[in-house]
Amino acid sequence: MRVCNDWLYDFIGDHLNFIEPNSVAEDLRDQLQQEIGGASAPASIVQFATFARMEGVIVPEFWHITNIHGMTEAGYDPPSDTFKASERLLGVHLQDHATPQTIREFLKLRARQFQPFWFHQGFALPSSTL
Repeated sequence: MRVCNDWLYDFIGDHLNFIEPNSVAEDLRDQLQQEIGGASAPASIVQFATFARMEGVIVPEFWHITNIHGMTEAGYDPPSDTFKASERLLGVHLQDHATPQTIREFLKLRARQFQPFWFHQGFALPSSTL
């Protein structure tokens, strides 16, 4: 694999004028699969936040591209040989709590209540305070 900084710099340069974040996430998934995927792939998590138009509303999106497909109380599962990409905000974590039309107000309310919605990730999750 090329040096990570060079690879990432080139990837970002190739995607400067994107319209749909899912196309960037899918391309990143495919390129990671090609560069480092397979049985000996290191545990990898790449995340990016962006905004997209959904149902006529601009909404935040949080994309998660990884070859780690689960976790237990002991920590992350071992890496898989396959990378997956998924949108985690409205696509997973808030799908039962907010819609594109209500997400801004939902997030503002959580912030005002000093309970902001946030993502905490790292390879030492079991030993950290969640």
